[in-house]
Amino acid sequence: MQRSALLLLGIIVAMPNRAGAQALDTSTLVGVVADASRAPIRGAPVRLSSPQLVGGPRSAVTDGAGGYRFAALPPGRYTVAARADGFAEQSQTDIALEIAATLTVDFELAVAVVRDTVTVIARAPLVDVRRSASPTNFERSFLENLPTSRRLEDLVALVPGVVANVAYGASQGSNGLVLDGVDLTDPEEGSPWLRLNYNWVDQVQTVTLGANVEYGGFTGAVTTGTLKSGSNRFSGLGEYWTTKTAWVGNNTRELSQQLQQQFVPRTIEALRDASFQQGGPIRKDRLWFFAGLEYYKRRDRPAGFAGPGLTTQDDTHGIIKMTGALTPSIRLEGFFIGGENHLTGVGANVYTPMEATQISSQPERVWNTRLTWLVSDRTLVEVRNRGYNSPLSLDSSLPNGDDGPAPHIDVETGLASVNAWAFGRYDRRPRSTAATASHFANRVLGLSHELKFGFELEHGTSTSVTGYPGGKFYEDMDGQPYLVENWEGWKGTFTTIRSSIYAQDRWRLSERLTIDPGIRWDINRGSTPSVSNAFSTSPLALRVGVAWDLGSDHRTVARAHAGRYYDTLYGSQFELVGVDNAPVITARVTGPDQLTEISRSPFKSAQTVDPKLSQSFMDEYLVGIEHELFKNVSVTGQIVRRNYRDMIGSLDIGAEYAPVQRVDPGPDGTVGTADDGGLVTVFDRTRAAQTAVTMNLPGAFRNFTAFQLVGRKRFADKWQMLAAYTWSRTEGNFNNTFHSNARIGSGYGDPNTQINNAARTSYDTPHEVKVEGTYRIPQLGGFNLSAVYRYNSGYAWGRTIRVFDLTQGFEFVRVEPRGTRRLPAVNVLDLRVEKTFGLPKSTARLGLFIDVFNVANQGAPNPTAFRPVYEFSGSTLGRPDSWLDPRTVRGAIRVTF
Repeated sequence: MQRSALLLLGIIVAMPNRAGAQALDTSTLVGVVADASRAPIRGAPVRLSSPQLVGGPRSAVTDGAGGYRFAALPPGRYTVAARADGFAEQSQTDIALEIAATLTVDFELAVAVVRDTVTVIARAPLVDVRRSASPTNFERSFLENLPTSRRLEDLVALVPGVVANVAYGASQGSNGLVLDGVDLTDPEEGSPWLRLNYNWVDQVQTVTLGANVEYGGFTGAVTTGTLKSGSNRFSGLGEYWTTKTAWVGNNTRELSQQLQQQFVPRTIEALRDASFQQGGPIRKDRLWFFAGLEYYKRRDRPAGFAGPGLTTQDDTHGIIKMTGALTPSIRLEGFFIGGENHLTGVGANVYTPMEATQISSQPERVWNTRLTWLVSDRTLVEVRNRGYNSPLSLDSSLPNGDDGPAPHIDVETGLASVNAWAFGRYDRRPRSTAATASHFANRVLGLSHELKFGFELEHGTSTSVTGYPGGKFYEDMDGQPYLVENWEGWKGTFTTIRSSIYAQDRWRLSERLTIDPGIRWDINRGSTPSVSNAFSTSPLALRVGVAWDLGSDHRTVARAHAGRYYDTLYGSQFELVGVDNAPVITARVTGPDQLTEISRSPFKSAQTVDPKLSQSFMDEYLVGIEHELFKNVSVTGQIVRRNYRDMIGSLDIGAEYAPVQRVDPGPDGTVGTADDGGLVTVFDRTRAAQTAVTMNLPGAFRNFTAFQLVGRKRFADKWQMLAAYTWSRTEGNFNNTFHSNARIGSGYGDPNTQINNAARTSYDTPHEVKVEGTYRIPQLGGFNLSAVYRYNSGYAWGRTIRVFDLTQGFEFVRVEPRGTRRLPAVNVLDLRVEKTFGLPKSTARLGLFIDVFNVANQGAPNPTAFRPVYEFSGSTLGRPDSWLDPRTVRGAIRVTF
C-alpha cells in the first residue's frame, strides 16, 4: 500500500501547479501518562476518537518518558483515553482542537481498586502552551450563530485589532484568504478574488500575530477556513434568508434635506439567499462526502441611488468534497466548487446613475487535492495540488458602451455621467502544489524537536485588458469639461513564479520551555511576453518565537515573537514592463473641441523595474501572556510592534518641479475671505515624466504599536464569547488604505503628495472594543441570543486644498496632517434572536432567525468607504461622502438534521 501511496504522491506533484498557502490547518494532541507520583508510565495504550476523524479512532503507546502524540488531526472535538495494567482508565472529553493548535492533555492514573475499569472525566485544556503565535479562532458554533454578512472574506472584521479590514497597521490589501489550502486572492492585486458563503466552512482561524515561517506572502492577516467533511452519520442543513424594504430603517433624519436625499435608504424589490448541504458516510470510517448548493438573488436600489432602474445579482454555487482513509495511515481528500456570479448596475450610488454603471460576470472553478501520509508515529508527509479558474468581465451598462461615448466625472461634486468610467477583462488561472515533511525527534538537544520542512511552487498566467469607453475620460469642473485623458487602453499578460523553501522547528528545551525558530526563502520571478525576467526578488525571512508554560497544569503561557514578513509577488508590480501600449495624453479643455496638451505619458511601454528592488516587508515584535482563568475561559494581554519598510510603488522618473507660492483659501475655499491661511508652497511640474520605475519608494515608512487585552469563553454551559480592547497608534508617510504595501501605486514621487504627509494614517484607531458571543436560553424549547458589538475611534483626516493654474492642471495639497480631525466613533451593535424547535419523530431541529444590524441606528460617515468625508476646502468640507447602513432586519429559517 505504501508503494501505491508513493505513486499517487508522485502523480499529484507532477500535476500543473501554482502554489498557495501551505498545509496549515491540521493540529496535534500531545501529553504524558504518569502515575500518582508523577512517574511516567511506559507502554500505556492511548486511544483518540472524534466524529471528525475519518478512518476511525487512533491508538498510540507511550514512550519511555510516558509521552504520546497524535498528529495531522482535523480541527474538532475529541475524546482521549489512557489506561495501563493495574490502573484505572482515565478519559478527557470535549477537547476543542482548533486549527493548527497543539494541545497538551496529561494523565495521572490512579491505581485500580478493583479489576473493573473506572473512567475519570478530567478537565479539557484551553490554552496552547507550546504555541508562540496568537491567532483568533472561530468554531462552527460561532460561524452559525453570529449575525454577520456570511461571507468568508468578511470574517477578518471580527478579529480584535482589525478595523475596516486594516489588520494591525497594515494596508487594506495586505490580507490573505485561504480555503482548505486554496489561496483565493487575486495574483495581480492581492484582494480576495473569490467570494464564498461560509456555511460550508467548519472552522476559521485568522493569523495576525506571531505566525511561523509556514505563513508567507502577507503583512496584515491571513484568514484560513477548513471545509466541512462529513462524518459517520448523515447530517445536513437548509437555510433561507431574506429582507425587505420595510425592514430597512432611516438614520439620516438629523442631516440636512440635501444629505437626506443623498443617503436615502436602500429599497429592495427581492432578496433571497437559499442554501442546502448534506454530509455523511459512503463507507463508514473509510469514505465521507460533503455537498452543498447556494442560490443568491438580489434586486434592489442601493442607498442613495435615486435614478431609474435596479441593480441585480444572481449567484449560484455548488460544492462537493470527498474525504477518504485509504489505510489507517493514509488519508486522501479533495473538493470542487463551481458557480457563476452575475451583476448589473455595478457601482450605482448617489453619484453614479445607471448609465455610468457596469455589468459584471464571473464564473468560478475551485479545486484542491490533498494526500496525508503518516509514515510512522513520528513522520508525516503531506502533498497538495490546488487552484482556480475565474475570468471576470466588466462591461458598460450601455449598449456598445465600450466604444463610447466617453465617460465624465465632476471633481467638484463627484458625479459620474454619460458612461461607465472603464471596461475590463481579467482572466485568472492560478495553480499550486505544495509538499511538507514533518518529523518528531525525541531526546535530542532537549526534550524533543518537531521539525517541518516545506516546499512550495507557484506558477500562474493572468491577463488583464482595460480601457476608457471611446478612448477618453473627462474630468469636469462645475459641470464643464476641464481635463481630458486620451487613452486607447492596454492589455497586459503576466506570469508569476514563486518557489519557497522553509524549515520550522518546535524545539522543547524543557517541560515548560518551547522555542519556535524558522527560516523561509522565497524566490519570486515575474515575466511578460516580451521580458522574460521582468521582476526578480529573493527575500529571506527569519522568525523565532518562545512559549513558556508557567505552570504544571498547562493553564498559563508567556509568549514572545520576533520575525520578518514579506509581501507576496503581485503581477501589478511588473505586468506592463516592455508592453508597447498607447500613451496617455492629458489635455486641458479650453473650449468646444479645443484642447491644449499638458503631458504625454509613455505610460507602461517605458515602465521598468529597478534591478536593486527588494520585496516590501514588515518586522513584527510580540510579547504577551495567556491564562486560563477558570474552566473554558482565558484572558490574553499582549504588546505588539510592527514596522513596515521597503514599500514598492511606481515612481515617475524625469519629472521636474518648481516651488511656487499659493494662498491657503481657508475652510471656505475662497481666497480673500476672513478665514484665509498663509502662503503654501506647492510644486509646479515643469517637465513631464520620461518613464515609470517600479522601485522601493525612498523614505516610505509606517509604524504600528498596540496593547491588547482579549478574553474568550469556549462554548460550554450554554454560552460563548470573545471580548477585546485594543489601544493602538499607526503613523507613517504613506496611508494604509486600498493597495497593499507591495503596490502603493503612482504619485509618491510628486512632491505635492508629500506635503504634511508624515502623520497618523486614516485607519489609526487609538481605541477599539469588540464583543461577540452567543447565549443559549433553554426555556420555551430554546432560544439563541447572539450579538456582535464594535466600537472604534473615528476615521482620521485633515483639510486639503485644490490648487489650480498649474502646468499639470490642478493638485490636491494637504494643509492639515491626517489626524488633525476625526469622524465620529463607530458604535454599532448587531443582534440575532433565534427560536429553535425540535421536530416530531425526528432528531432534526427548526430554527427561526431575526438579525438586526445597527440596532441603535447610528448615523455617521462610513469609515470603510472610498471617501468617508470631503477633505478639501469649500462648501463641502467635512460633508459626509458615505453613510453607515441604517438599522436593517434580516429574517431566516434554518433546518438542521
